[in-house]
Amino acid sequence: MKKPSGVLLVLALVLSVCLLTATPAAASGPPVTGGLILHLDADAIEDLDDGDPVETWQDLSSQGNHATQATPAYRPTYRANILNGRPVVRFDGSGTFMLVPPMLDPAQHNWSFFAVVTPAATVDQDIWQQLDGTTGPGRVNVSIRTVAAATQYSSFLGGSQRPSGIGVVSTRSNLVTQTWDGTTLAWWGDGTVGSTHTPTAEPANGGYHIGVNKGITGNWLHGDIAEILIYDRALTNEEREQVEQYLGVKWLSICVATATGTGTACFAPSEGAIEDLVAVDEAGLPVEGKPNLQFPHGFFALNVVGVTPGGTVTVSIMLPQPVPPGTQYWKHYNDAWHRIPMTIDPINPRIIHITLVDGGLGDASGLPNGTIIDQGGPGNPLTVGWEGSSVNKAAVLAPWLALLAALMAGASLFVIRHRRAET
Repeated sequence: MKKPSGVLLVLALVLSVCLLTATPAAASGPPVTGGLILHLDADAIEDLDDGDPVETWQDLSSQGNHATQATPAYRPTYRANILNGRPVVRFDGSGTFMLVPPMLDPAQHNWSFFAVVTPAATVDQDIWQQLDGTTGPGRVNVSIRTVAAATQYSSFLGGSQRPSGIGVVSTRSNLVTQTWDGTTLAWWGDGTVGSTHTPTAEPANGGYHIGVNKGITGNWLHGDIAEILIYDRALTNEEREQVEQYLGVKWLSICVATATGTGTACFAPSEGAIEDLVAVDEAGLPVEGKPNLQFPHGFFALNVVGVTPGGTVTVSIMLPQPVPPGTQYWKHYNDAWHRIPMTIDPINPRIIHITLVDGGLGDASGLPNGTIIDQGGPGNPLTVGWEGSSVNKAAVLAPWLALLAALMAGASLFVIRHRRAET
């Protein structure tokens, strides 16, 4: 059973895409469209205000497989500005669900399923559930189940639960991927491989429920869905990674060009959302007390909103270049410089993880109010060539100047000896 990783592991996969653009909003649509038969995107819902019921969730693929709910009492709600500043469709866990027309027969079709989901509880619940139809009890589904004493994403295929190995934590968003190639059912969570199974798929040609079991009697989804994509084929690993990158950048990270022109830095919190991200010029910060480090990417100001009051949040940052050993994260607030706990990602050396406490270390407001105000940046050990940083250039250059002087002295001696030889 893998430990739930939230956005921490997916960053190593998805944040590299941010280096191509200043913000994730530039992504217009999924990079893989071949075989796409369903695309539900909460960010594409129009003409609804926060809290409005969702009667129809338009399918953005060319297949017209819209999700609908004709009964007003059963409609989920549209919630604005929830995940990374974008809207979601919220299911209340007690009676809201949507219907989707038939698309796949497990015994005859392969598929790839992607969803960005934020469960509000860890009870058994159905995210995506196929109905029996007229041909049999087969299933194309994604659920949350307690299997082997662990709450995880799971699927019922070939007569048994097929757990993912991807753990579920309440209020933590996950990018869930499932593929079926006719032989192997494979899972990924936040871009990290989960379990694999080799069941025998049973036939079914029924439609689907989003948010409830097939009998509409239980397993109500309590949480948010941001986006769902389904393909009628098993994508290649390269295609799967491209789709995961698209979804991860869109929903789980936000990017900005650095103040020093080194490239683009991308941020993702373990909880809540990042707002008001801007690059900050080092020249505008106080010199007194600043650590004797170089800050090649400048500094960044941001707010982390929607966190647990008084809680601890990890913000993962992907920088334009690999981070050298000895790098420290510093921020200035309340008229002083503060060192913030930081680690370098063991998978991708461009990613660092900083720890901020609402109302505590790293929060300029000092108030445990669910919003962390941060302004800081990574400082590297002293090296040569970074203008505008607090580098002791004389100390750094001294050995190189001594070497240059020795070389020049040697060259002069060679010239003198050469001239003497000629005379």
